[in-house]
Amino acid sequence: MTNITQCATDSSFYCLRDLMSSCSKFMMLLDAFSGPDILVHIAFKLQFNDFRFLNKSCIVQDPQLDLSPDGEAIDPWRLCTVDQVEELKALIKVVPIWLTGVVMSININQNSFPVLQATTMDRHIGSSFEIPAGSFGIFGVISAILWIVLYDPLILLIASKLTGKPVHFSTKERMGFGLFLSFLSVLVVAAVECVRRSIAIKEGYSDDPQGVIPMSAMWLLPQNSLAGFAVALHAIGQNEFYISEFPRSMSSVASALLGVGTGVGSLLASFLMSTIDDLTKRGGQESWISSNINKGYYDYYYLVLAGFSLVNVLCYIVCSRAYGPLKERKEWLWKKRSHEIVQEFIVSYLVYEKCGKVL
Repeated sequence: MTNITQCATDSSFYCLRDLMSSCSKFMMLLDAFSGPDILVHIAFKLQFNDFRFLNKSCIVQDPQLDLSPDGEAIDPWRLCTVDQVEELKALIKVVPIWLTGVVMSININQNSFPVLQATTMDRHIGSSFEIPAGSFGIFGVISAILWIVLYDPLILLIASKLTGKPVHFSTKERMGFGLFLSFLSVLVVAAVECVRRSIAIKEGYSDDPQGVIPMSAMWLLPQNSLAGFAVALHAIGQNEFYISEFPRSMSSVASALLGVGTGVGSLLASFLMSTIDDLTKRGGQESWISSNINKGYYDYYYLVLAGFSLVNVLCYIVCSRAYGPLKERKEWLWKKRSHEIVQEFIVSYLVYEKCGKVL
């Protein structure tokens, strides 16, 4: 009887040793493949459970009719590969977030009014130097460059010290903050224009759009700076979002989406301006976007843009939540859960061996 018990104990010991060894190797494999292709591939495949109706396009109904002797699809328009279907799902899933970037591009493509605005303001620095009216956009570029340069060494460092832990802003967070700054920038434009127009009328420049009013053009710096910060946050975040979420085979598409959105935004900006011009000049009234900046109501026009921007921010919040976690977050959760499963299995086995029952 003692020999039988000893054999059973030895058997359990060797079984547990083999189990621990296997689990240890599995944990090492998880650590080894925390970033490379196998985890990325698995996480990518698990990511797109939506749009399941598209899966029908990669199901072989009749191998003799659908496949050639070498296994290729006879008609690629009727039978697609799994990768092609998943790539289409990835593209469809980012379209709502991409559209919010298009709306922001409408604000960025308002290029003519800031020049008219600066022309009527005092652009002198000191007694001799005068900033050209068309050069105020450079302040937006400078703001964008400063944000990019100072983001890692200063901004994240300050945020980490304030929170007491390492801070990392995801691509979706940066895009959302960029949209909000764009909304603030058009609000500032409307406020500054309201003050500028009232001063111009008070000084008697209603019929003189070239008249320089006693108001410093430095009031244009906040709106340009906010626009520059918004572009730096949103554009870089958007580009990184596409590149990280799409598979490698769609890297060219990921790189082109930002430019396509900017182009579509430019077209929509022209359409919106033409529509508002036609609607506001009916009945012989002065258009909101009249060539005479002092008779027009550009502040109302920018309030309309601010309204669109506010709705756009709210839509982005909804779309971001509907999109779900980013791929890098899903990979981390998948790896964490895999470790937990292995650990739970080991504990359950040890408890079973010790107490004769399963957790």
